[in-house]
Amino acid sequence: MLNAVGTIGFEGRYDYGAIGSVVNLAARLCGEARAGQILISQRVHADVEELIEAERIGDLTLKGFHQPVAAFNAVGLKDGGTSDERAAGDKAAFVNRTSTGQLPS
Repeated sequence: MLNAVGTIGFEGRYDYGAIGSVVNLAARLCGEARAGQILISQRVHADVEELIEAERIGDLTLKGFHQPVAAFNAVGLKDGGTSDERAAGDKAAFVNRTSTGQLPS
């Protein structure tokens, strides 16, 4: 399937969007993720594995894909985030949402 990013529509009614299998895969992984979880594909994991901590969660059967997709849970940045977090020994988290998906107040 062709992947494309750009203007979609006709004169007087343009939108900017992305279409294709990569977009579909990202949407399916987002749909499978629990609150506070970021799922990434094996290809994305290979590109960022030196930067992030990730756990393989196994193969997922996703709508629109003929074969199961290897998925990883991105849990944080390697070496922490800010200098304050590194000094405290905390692992920098990607997201900080409650089970309802809301940011804490």
